Order: sequence, then C-alpha cells, then structure tokens
Amino acid sequence: MLKINLLPEEVKGDKRVSLNFSMFFKLAAVALSVCILFTIVLHILIMDAEKDLESTAFYSKSAEKVIKEFKNMDKERKNLQNQINDLKSVEPSFLWGNFLEQLKYCIPEDVWLTSLEGKSSEKVILLIGESPSYSSIRSVLPSLQSIDLVKNAELKEVKMIEGTDFYEFRIVCSLGVNKDDGVNRKD
Repeated sequence: MLKINLLPEEVKGDKRVSLNFSMFFKLAAVALSVCILFTIVLHILIMDAEKDLESTAFYSKSAEKVIKEFKNMDKERKNLQNQINDLKSVEPSFLWGNFLEQLKYCIPEDVWLTSLEGKSSEKVILLIGESPSYSSIRSVLPSLQSIDLVKNAELKEVKMIEGTDFYEFRIVCSLGVNKDDGVNRKD
C-alpha cells in the first residue's frame, strides 16, 4: 500500500512537529505515572507513620499509667519508711506491756491512777492519780522503783481536791536501768 499526500505544501504537516507532539504526550504520560506512583508511595508512608503515631500514643498512655503507679508506690514507700523510722525511734528495750503489768501490782488498793503520760523515747513518764490517804501515796514510790524499767520515781506534787477528802498526786518516773543494774533493788 502506497500513501500519497495530495494536500498543498502549506497544509502538509511537518513530521518533526508531529514527532515532538507525540514525544510530549509520552513524557506527560510518564510524568503522570511517576506522580501517581509517588502519591501512592507517600500515601503508604503516611499510613505507616499514622500507625506508628497511634502505637506511640498507646505506649505513651501505658507509660503514663506506669508513671502514675510508680508515683503512688513511691508515696507508699515513703509512708512505710516513715513508719519504719518511727518504729526505730522507739527504744527497743522498753516494753510497755511489761511496764503496765508490773505497775498494776505496785499500786495499793486505796490509790488509783487517772492518767499516764509520756513517751519511752523521752525516758520520762508522768503518773497522775488520787488517794484518800497521803501515806498511801508515799508508799507508791518504793513500789514504783521496784519495776525493772523505772530508774527513779519522784513525787512532784500532792494537793487536796476541793470539796473532797481526796488528794491528787503527780509522780515522775525516769525510765531506764539503774546504774547498779538492779542489784540493790528490793524485789
């Protein structure tokens, strides 16, 4: 088959122009394909980044919970440490149960205690009580000094209670072991 172009020369097309035009379309198609491919790759990268961000947010929330729990545990540790320090500050050789057990046998029947104040860490206890007899109050002192944990007992005050025939007294007991380690005590 033979082709003949019967169009005048002015109308006849330039083959170079048609080649440039087809080359332009080919380049545009390649550029469009690259853009589409680049968009797809960017979309995949963005989706991965969003998944990583969601994962990081999840771990961040988990970490916040752990940090909050750690702070609560640290507060609890500090409270326990304070309680341990309080327990360590109490003199271990002083046994309140033993002291009170011996105290109940030292008080005569006509003498009663109304208050017991002090701390073993201060090594002083104040006994406040009442009695109808001054001689009964005086008899309490040697009995108190027979307690193993009482170093010294001293009568600080005796006064008559207004409107009654009773005396109120205050005795200060120094705690500790006597210098003679109880050798000269009367049991």
